[in-house]
Amino acid sequence: MVSDNRVKHDPLTQSLALELFEREFGYMFVSSHLGIPRDTVRQWYYKYSDIGSGGVLMMGGKR
Repeated sequence: MVSDNRVKHDPLTQSLALELFEREFGYMFVSSHLGIPRDTVRQWYYKYSDIGSGGVLMMGGKR
């Protein structure tokens, strides 16, 4: 059986990242400030840039 070993970030952490994006901080700053891997925050940033905060909050959950 295959298990999913990816780290899931809680909605509060994602909301904090979104607040920083709205204040025009880049994903590298947000990554270091919140202690989250850069690739994860970059995905959130690109999703935020494309469709807004609702898209980021829906990432990783069941649709």
